[in-house]
Amino acid sequence: MIKNTPLNELYDILIVGGGPVGSYCAYLAKEKGLKILLIEATSKTGGQPLHLFGHKMITDYPSYQSILGSELIEHINKQLESSNPNILLNTTLLDFKEDKGTFICKLNNNSEIYTKNIIFAIGNGIFQPNLLKIPIDNKSNIDYIPKNYEFYKNKRIIVLGGGDSAVDWTINIARNVSSCDISIIHRRDEFRANGENVKHLYQFKNINVYLNYSCVEIKKNCLKIIENTTKKIKYVNYDNILVQYGQKINNTDFKFLTQFNTNKFNQFIVNKNQMTNVPNIYAVGNCCFYESRPNMIITGHGEASIAVNDILQKIKNYEEHKIT
Repeated sequence: MIKNTPLNELYDILIVGGGPVGSYCAYLAKEKGLKILLIEATSKTGGQPLHLFGHKMITDYPSYQSILGSELIEHINKQLESSNPNILLNTTLLDFKEDKGTFICKLNNNSEIYTKNIIFAIGNGIFQPNLLKIPIDNKSNIDYIPKNYEFYKNKRIIVLGGGDSAVDWTINIARNVSSCDISIIHRRDEFRANGENVKHLYQFKNINVYLNYSCVEIKKNCLKIIENTTKKIKYVNYDNILVQYGQKINNTDFKFLTQFNTNKFNQFIVNKNQMTNVPNIYAVGNCCFYESRPNMIITGHGEASIAVNDILQKIKNYEEHKIT
């Protein structure tokens, strides 16, 4: 989804964060004729529903009685792609300064972009996976975010981890892709996941369970593991590894946050138009705060429409581009 995005142009909006709220915000603004750039800190748009609970059902999203987090993100990403937006992945905003109504924004790739407005949609922060820290000769087939089920057909998959995400993704892949062979490897002698889900692991013939094993090294698509008690060594061949060691939040790059009015949870305090105390800078989704705000994805979508609408009033003829 990386576009050949020109960095020396003046954008109407820089949208920071490619979760479900930032992605919808980018789609809506682009559909309304605004020139936008969306930057996302990770390698894929999707945010928290993809990174943290892609395997769990969302039951409070309109038009769906229930839907998997990963499936909802697929729909949102398809909508986003339909508008052909400018997107930069693996990209963060390091700093910005205002000059005569234009924000000069410094990105982590040593480039600068220029924009009239900024919309923060960073949710609870930048989620970064806890990495697999062993000698690896080829990292190209090691993932930290699950792919769509089609990808796993007729492949040997290793899932690393023992929590809910590791167990749930193992079950979901096995259930939806009967042709794959899955090994789940955990360094402890029991899983930390929901007990009922752990029971389901042993009901699938295409799931191999390795408990009390530690990873040693990877060479030529072969993972070397060692049993922690007996020190017995095994070799597990694979086509793809899915690491599910959990996520950590990293907000250390956001040094510029000190100039904003925030609450005790570091959420931006916004007005009725979703604008922060800094003119022409907005916040939507879980990163913003106002009294009695519901913590729901659909709330963030509404906030995105309010912010985009406010920007439209300043840039274009409001009556022609009014959001209804």
